[in-house]
Parts: sequence; C-alpha cells; structure tokens
Amino acid sequence: MTFWSDLKNFVKDLIEEPNPKEPSIKWGTVQNRFEQILSMLRPPTERKNIKPVIQLLTEVLPSLETKRFQYRRGEEFTVLRATLLELWHHLLKCCNVYLSFLRSNSEQEKNEKLLRQQATVNADTDEFIPSPLPPEPQKPKQAPPFTWNEITIIQRTITSLICRKEFDLNVLNLDRDGNPHCAPEDLQAANRYRVLLFHTQEHMQNLLNFIVESSDFYNRPVFDFLGKGFAVTCFRLPKVLSLIVSAVGLTQEQQTEIEPHLSDKKTFVRSRDDDRFFSPTREPTPQGPVSTYYITSDSEEIAPDLIVDLNAIDPTEDTENPDMYNIGGAHESQESFPPLAPSFEDRTPQERVVLMAETFPNLFQWPQYHCAMLNYKLDNEDDKLKAGPWLEEFRKKDTLFYIFLDYWVKHVKWVTGEQFNQIDWPTIKGYRMFIPAFIYAFKRYSLDMPRDLLECSSTLLITDPNLLTFFIVHVFSQTNVYNISDTTSSLHLAENWFKQLSDNNLVLTERFDIKFFSKAVEMIFHTDHHQLMTRVLGMLYVAMDCFVGEARKTLIIDVLLHKYFFRLFLHWDSVVRNCYQQLLLFKAMRIKRAEITSNRVFPDTFVSGPGGQINMETINDTVIYSKIESYIRMLEDQLRHDLKRQHQDFPKELEVYSSRALEEYRAYTKLYLHWERSGARKAPKLIPYGLLPADFRPKPK
Repeated sequence: MTFWSDLKNFVKDLIEEPNPKEPSIKWGTVQNRFEQILSMLRPPTERKNIKPVIQLLTEVLPSLETKRFQYRRGEEFTVLRATLLELWHHLLKCCNVYLSFLRSNSEQEKNEKLLRQQATVNADTDEFIPSPLPPEPQKPKQAPPFTWNEITIIQRTITSLICRKEFDLNVLNLDRDGNPHCAPEDLQAANRYRVLLFHTQEHMQNLLNFIVESSDFYNRPVFDFLGKGFAVTCFRLPKVLSLIVSAVGLTQEQQTEIEPHLSDKKTFVRSRDDDRFFSPTREPTPQGPVSTYYITSDSEEIAPDLIVDLNAIDPTEDTENPDMYNIGGAHESQESFPPLAPSFEDRTPQERVVLMAETFPNLFQWPQYHCAMLNYKLDNEDDKLKAGPWLEEFRKKDTLFYIFLDYWVKHVKWVTGEQFNQIDWPTIKGYRMFIPAFIYAFKRYSLDMPRDLLECSSTLLITDPNLLTFFIVHVFSQTNVYNISDTTSSLHLAENWFKQLSDNNLVLTERFDIKFFSKAVEMIFHTDHHQLMTRVLGMLYVAMDCFVGEARKTLIIDVLLHKYFFRLFLHWDSVVRNCYQQLLLFKAMRIKRAEITSNRVFPDTFVSGPGGQINMETINDTVIYSKIESYIRMLEDQLRHDLKRQHQDFPKELEVYSSRALEEYRAYTKLYLHWERSGARKAPKLIPYGLLPADFRPKPK
C-alpha cells in the first residue's frame, strides 16, 4: 500500500495538472519576458530604464493576476518560483525608493512653508505677525523616480505575487504537528517568501504612516494596494490581524448600539465566558487530540472594555420611525433565529475550527508555517510588525477599512475556490469583529454613501445573506417615498445587493424581513408614479431569484397578484405593464412552464425531492402558475362585454387598456416560449415592447 501511495505522489509531483475550469498558461511561453524584466531590474534602477520594465510588466500582469502557470515539477518549478521571488524583491525596492522620494519631497515642502511664514514679534503687543522673507534661491525639486501610473503597475504586480499559488502551504506538506516534509530547496524558497512577506508589510506600514502624517495625501490606487496587501498579510502574518482588530474593535457602548442589527447575537457579541471559538481549552476529536495551533491565536485578544455579558442583553424591537412616509415604515426585529447550518450545528466550536483548518490550510495554517520557518532559520523579522500611526486609518473605519474588508472577503473566496460555499465564517479569525465594525460604520450614513462602502457591503453579503435585512431596513427607513431621486437611489442600492446574491447562487433565509420589504414595495405602488413603479419592478426582476419559501409566496401571491395584478397589468404606462408582464413570465416561477403543464397530475417525481421529501418550491410554482392563468382568464372574460354580467373583477376605467395589455402579454409569452425552447438557464433582461422582434408581435391589421 505504501509503495503505490509513494508512486502516486511521485507521478503527481512530476507534473502540475491544470484545473480545466481555471485559466492557465504555460510557464515556458512567458519565461523570457520575466527574464528580460529581471535583467533590467538587477542594475540600479534609474528613471531612464524603468519605462521598458513597466511595458513588460503591463504585458505579464494579466497572467499574474488571473492565470495559473503550467509547469513541470522539479527544476522548472524551482526556476519559476525563484523568478517570482526575485521579481518581488526588486519591485519592493522600487516602492521603497518611491516612498523615500515622497518623504523627502514632503519634508522640503514643509521647510519652504515655514520659511515663508517666519514672523516678527511686535514689542508693544507681543502680537505674532507673519511676514514674508525676501525671496531666497530655492533648491530645485527632485524629479519623481516613477510616475503614478508606473508605481501603480509595480504595486499591482506585488499584490499579485504575494498570493500566488506557487507559494501555497501544500508545497511544504506540513503535518498536524507543524513539521514540513519537503525538499531543502522548498524550505529555502519558503523562508525567502517569509522574509519578503515581512518586508512588504513593513513597507505598507511605512507608506500608511506617511499618508496619516501627511493628512492631505490620498490616491485611490495606493489605497487599493494597501487594502489588498493588508487583506493577505492578515492571514499570512497573524500579528497583523491582531493589530487591525485592536484598531477597528468597538467599545461596549458602540457594540450595544448595533446589537439589534446583528443577525446572530451569539456569534458576534462577546461575553466573559465566550470560548466558543479559539478557546485554549482543547477537546479530543475522533482523529485524536486537537493541535494547540488550530485553536489558540493572539489575533483576537479581547480588551476588557469590549467584554459584554450575553445574559445582560435585553433584545428590544426598534421603535417606529417618526417619518410616516419613509419606505417600509417601522422594522420589526426578530428575536428568535434558526440555528446554524446543519453541517455545523452538531459540532463543537473547536471541531468546527479544526475542520476548517484541515479543509483550508491556506487560511488557517500560517502560524504553523512561521514556526516551521523559525525552526529552519531563526530571524528577527517579527520585529518589523509594529503598531503606529498607520492604525489610525483603520480606527477611523473609513475608506481604507472598506477597501481592506472587501479584499479580505475576496481573498477568502479566491483561496477556497469552488469550496467557497463550505466556509464556516465565524471560525475565520477576525470575521466576528469586522462585521460589527462594518455595521457600525454603515449606520453613520444615510443615502449618500461612498462607493467603497457600497462595494464592501455587496461583498459581505456572500458571507452572510442575513445582512441584507439590515442594509435594506437602514436605507429604506431613511428614504422619503415622495422624493423621486432618493427613492430611485435606494432601489438601485437594493438591486445591486440582490444581484450580488443572485450572481453567487445565494437565496434569502428565513430571517429576511419580508413584511418590511413587502410594505416598502406597496408604498411605492401607492404613489402611482410611473417612474418609481418601473424602477421597483426592475429591481424585483433582478431580485426574484433570491426569494424562496414563504418570502416568495408573500411577495408574488399576496402582493404582486392578489393586491396589484390589475393595477399593474392594466397600468396606463406601457413600460410599467411590460415590466410586470415579463416579471410574471420569466421570474415568478423557478421552473419552466412546460414542466408544470406536462405534469398536471402531480406525479411523485415532480413534487418530491431527495429522500421522498415534498418539494415545496415546485408546489409553489404550480400554485403561482395557476393563479396567473386564472387572473388572465378573468381579464378575458370581462372583456366579452356580457351585458348580463353583474360582477366586475377589476375597475371599469381600466378596461381601456385591456386589449392592448393582453396583446403585449401574448407577445411576451411567445418570447418566453422561444427562450424556453432555447434551453437557456438565465432569463433575458427586460425588453421594451417596441424592441421585440417582429416575429413575436402581432401582425398589423
């Protein structure tokens, strides 16, 4: 058995098999470009020869950022890894040169300003009177070593190198006790990677120190570099996470303020006996004793003023909003929440951490890596990690924090790949502190939110869809429904959040406040403003994929059909009608109409899920389809102008739009049938009636 295992590992190590779903490129096709870059960077870098370097970096950067190199194990892999490490080393030197220039230039400007503002003291009043000095010859300013575009390319290259898969922990083959089992050249490369990691962190700290001390310096590409860099070093240099957590952590007063908005108080609120995660107490597992590494860490030490007693929490409902015209009205807080996902609820917190650490070593096992490297070669690189002014930028919970947190989640997604949906987020160090800090920062804004905050909020939804209730309630509660601009902006925000969930194949949980959301939709319908009605229907068209269970039944059956079918289907504005008609056809049901019409007798295979369980979503689809068809027949019946008919299903004044509305609906039905036959899974975007192909519209009489 051992022989075949060794043979299998030998063959596996011989050649790196590319993932067919992951874009890749052969190392041999780009190796010459990297060698050209290094040949120009090895001599002292001057302004005259940096342009060809930047041109070559621009060519190889897409491969570094998005593609995996195909290589043969052995000498080719060693050359590849050494090339990337040397490139990283030289580019980091360029960044340090540029930082030295910024500091020197800033110091020179300060000195010149002081010279211009030298003052004399009036002997009578002791008044400080600034007076300019006679003009003196000024020292010529030094030319910048790199332009903004050039330094941006260099920084992007460094952030792509720092998390390349060639430096993953699987190369070291660490065992549960942290002992590496690899070749000497792998240990040497891993040690050099560790040194460059610390040097990069030191540079980012110094650069951010300069930004904080300058106070008026801001450059978006620099903040992108810092945000992405800190997001990676948070995992690979655990002390960095400890420093950032200490800066963004909330006080007890701030924590109490955001408690009603936390989807799971037991996960995010810290208490004196909170050892659910990362506890020094280790419990045995079926695989044996738990390694101390997996549980303990200095990355989330709790300050005494952050400790909250769970027993002292008194969850209360939000008070009703004083503005009666705010979208959605008052939000009813939910005190009882469903338990954790079934895959985690039957495990102890320590077992959950161990499971995640073994499944995703590149997120959890970096402390173990550093221990192995120190055993290999002792150094003082840890001394480079220091608290300083740079933490003030995180303490503000502003732009850099949003960019950092956005990249932090994206880094987790990039590392886990196709296993992203298996992440137990509360076990990831920092998560339980970052979410409350972000909620606190989000509450400071009304509708005029910075772009980085909105991007971060969308990214965080993939970690916990329950955050959507807080986002929507916060935004809608501050929106006056009769302010067209604000309402449109709020609907645009909600659409982006729903789109993020839909793009990641996520659905709303039972915690979503469907009552508040439905009330908000109804308030917009009550305005009868055609622009707002078109906008909310467009938002629902995007959001409908996320609704399941009771939330879908409430929104579609109770609101869109029972209350507003005729008002929307027969609306005077054709754009409103057409949006509603396409919503009913393409998004109201999760399965194709042909599947429903061909299974009218409800066979067991149609309504039953795995294990014989009833598929409620299929039943809901059947009910929704039947109701839509019933409403269409009611509309057609009333149009027959039967004089003996006494009952009116919809107001008489809407009949003027009936024939036109039915004609449009039949045209969109033809479009739906064409889409259904094509086998496409994704519904088409909303199409104005005037842009429908002539094959779908009725022929002119």
